[in-house]
Amino acid sequence: MDKELAIKVIRALNEAGVGREPCSSQLHPIAEKLGAKLQSGATRWAFVFVKHQLVVKFPKYDETDEDYCEIEMRNYNRAKEYRIEKCLLPVEYAGTTESDIPVYIQPMYTTSLDRLDYAVQHKWQEKAKKLHRSPIVSKVRSGCHYAPNQLWIERAIQIYGKRFMKSFQAWSHACEVNDLHSSNVGFLRKQPIIIDYAGYHG
Repeated sequence: MDKELAIKVIRALNEAGVGREPCSSQLHPIAEKLGAKLQSGATRWAFVFVKHQLVVKFPKYDETDEDYCEIEMRNYNRAKEYRIEKCLLPVEYAGTTESDIPVYIQPMYTTSLDRLDYAVQHKWQEKAKKLHRSPIVSKVRSGCHYAPNQLWIERAIQIYGKRFMKSFQAWSHACEVNDLHSSNVGFLRKQPIIIDYAGYHG
């Protein structure tokens, strides 16, 4: 991944004197100046560059001392051992600010499951009709550390296969990925992917 945007973010954070616990009012003008959208969750800040289809993110230390971006990167490397990394959005370290904030980059996803267009959702449900009552789906879901939505599982079985999903189950336990709700799973075009796989340990 091209780290040029991440370097610009690091430079902008340094110039603004952003510390380890910034507030949104401090980050919004920086994101706007760089042509990005500011987003945040419980554990991370993100500058979303829609034009470049890239996300630059860094840890949010308000409620935790843990770097959840680093946890995510470790989980991605573990996924390579299980050969299931193609269903994860890759995360790369890009650098650190003067105030010791580590910065990472990640590709953008097409949509999270909770924002999937209804017509597309219906179309994929029709395609997965044979799997609706299959014991395979419930077996995969019950075997995960945290069971993703049924439609996502059905699509993943169709795209990746049963053997892949068995490895996915093992990886989810090994990394204690416990937060695969509908906002954290989604699609990169038609490919099922995990958007956020750091888990939550608060």
